[in-house]
Amino acid sequence: MSLNDNDYIKEIAEDVKENPDNSLRLIKRFLPLATMLLMASLLWLYFEKANHTTENEQKAAVSDNSIALDTLELDAEGKSASERWAKTLGENVELTLPNGEKLNVPSKGLEKQLFDYLNQNCPGDLKSTWFNYDRILFKSGSAELNSISKNQIESIAKLMKAFPATTFKIGGYTDNTGDLSMNKKLSSERAAEVAKALVANSATSANIASEGYGPEFPICPENDTEECKEKNRRVAMRVVKCK
Repeated sequence: MSLNDNDYIKEIAEDVKENPDNSLRLIKRFLPLATMLLMASLLWLYFEKANHTTENEQKAAVSDNSIALDTLELDAEGKSASERWAKTLGENVELTLPNGEKLNVPSKGLEKQLFDYLNQNCPGDLKSTWFNYDRILFKSGSAELNSISKNQIESIAKLMKAFPATTFKIGGYTDNTGDLSMNKKLSSERAAEVAKALVANSATSANIASEGYGPEFPICPENDTEECKEKNRRVAMRVVKCK
């Protein structure tokens, strides 16, 4: 409140003292100040609400554009993978599935690629069109899924449910390090574990087959550097029968 406002109130008080029965005059004198204070309060409330709305929208945008992992307890490998994926898979986009369900998924991720492919009635050769899982992680040397894999497993299961007449195959692959038969076994177990996890998230078991290929069909044929071998260690999926 300004000095002028204080003077104005003092003037009103003196007027009340001198003319205690002149209520109408008092109201007329006080009304402009009351109106001004009311408008100032309303403006303050409006801008305060707008600021909170903007902050909430910004927080929501950050959440939508990240891989939602705040409900998971991640180990060091999971955290490292999360940071790496966030840099390479792009911002999230919303997909509206045929059954009306919506998915928020990375724009460069498996879900978006598979969704577009299914919506185009699976163009090209089904047997040669594979899609690599890009947000699942296994514990080293085993078929046990790291907890960070939960989000992609859930979203792929929802996508599969939205295309109930479509059947799929999960393939497991390793690099060329170690015993061939052991690699084949590990890749089979990993593919089967992904299929099992999808079924646990309500995908139809009859619509999913799995197979392990070991070091066969490498993405990086040289298999001579850690980066190259990492590309070859993967789980992928393809459509067996389109909708």
